[in-house]
Amino acid sequence: MRVSARADYALRAAIEMAAASDCHVTSDQLGRAEIPGKFLETILTQLRRSNIVRCKRGPDSGFWLARPASEISLGDVIRAVDGRLLSVRGEPAENATYPGPAEPLRRVWIALHAFGPSVLETVTLADIVSGELWLPDGSRGPAAARPANNCVARSHGLCSSEAMGQRYDEFADWYDTYVTSGMGQPFARSADRLLERLLGPGNDRLCLDLGCGGGAHVPALTRLGWRVTGVDISPRQIDVARRTGITATVADAGNLPLANQSVDAVATIMTTTDFDDLPSVFAEAHRVLRPGGRLVVIAAHPCFGGVFVEHGSDGSCIVRPGYRRHERIEENPLLGDGIRSRVGVVNLPLPALLNALTGAGLILHETAEDDSDRPVPSLFGMTATRPSGSSRPSDSSRPSDSSRPVT
Repeated sequence: MRVSARADYALRAAIEMAAASDCHVTSDQLGRAEIPGKFLETILTQLRRSNIVRCKRGPDSGFWLARPASEISLGDVIRAVDGRLLSVRGEPAENATYPGPAEPLRRVWIALHAFGPSVLETVTLADIVSGELWLPDGSRGPAAARPANNCVARSHGLCSSEAMGQRYDEFADWYDTYVTSGMGQPFARSADRLLERLLGPGNDRLCLDLGCGGGAHVPALTRLGWRVTGVDISPRQIDVARRTGITATVADAGNLPLANQSVDAVATIMTTTDFDDLPSVFAEAHRVLRPGGRLVVIAAHPCFGGVFVEHGSDGSCIVRPGYRRHERIEENPLLGDGIRSRVGVVNLPLPALLNALTGAGLILHETAEDDSDRPVPSLFGMTATRPSGSSRPSDSSRPSDSSRPVT
């Protein structure tokens, strides 16, 4: 990975702003930081367009960071001026394909994008040829079995909503490609089919896509005839979701910006293992649902798709010790090289999932598994409704007024 002169100067400029006592610097001050004038104007323009820097013209002209320095990574700055941190032959790393023994190179490029140049010091030519790759995210070539003594997870406790939003911001574009046209597409389409089985036709009613991400499942919802509004904690993923044409809002799933009893359905798809406090999320779903409204949950199968499950090439699976642990996991060799190795995961045993739903006052109606021809299902779905006339304390404490938008 080569850091260009432009990226180097952009980092210097951003650091000068972060270090300024009044968080405000002038062009002259940036010039004294040995940033050539021929680069400076272009760099500042690109940083402004990426919402990293703001400026003011006139007697008090100057530049300052658009958000706290603690929320701007070096990668943010480099991408603002140079685009992706890594491309292969001018294409995104995840789109690279290779014939024959070079096929594992694609996974190396993806790991390099996520973890930096140290990846190149750990992978040998023999590793590529054999496909036996132990990468920093714990993933390995598909033909190899992972030894049991490596199945040790590291838990970091709770992850704040702000921190989770930042994690998904970093991978918003990558994840959109992964689920719409990359290796995650078959899994996403399987989730869509399960959603269609459980949700049913919308007849132009309103559905909240709770944790909508980049809107990967919006087409499935609209095909069913639902009007869709989305909520997600990641601003960058919300930007991607808006490209699908829906109204989408940055918000915490446990504190929704919607009025009481304002939506006809809530769909939350592949999100339950993101939430540290799932009961509060389901309680909010109960609050915003109209009486008789339906909640549909599509999730990684708690029994066969969790952190501690190892899948064999023949479709079998081994559940390693740890299934009963309900906690956030940041590192584990079984997380693979998908989104979970990048943002972490909450290991969610089946009882914790079901109890969170029923504890929110929702009535469980149906459960289902994916329609794959594999012997062990990967996805689990369930449908619940808000009973007519039901209420919870959270309903009375949240005003149902015009200040809460309803599409």
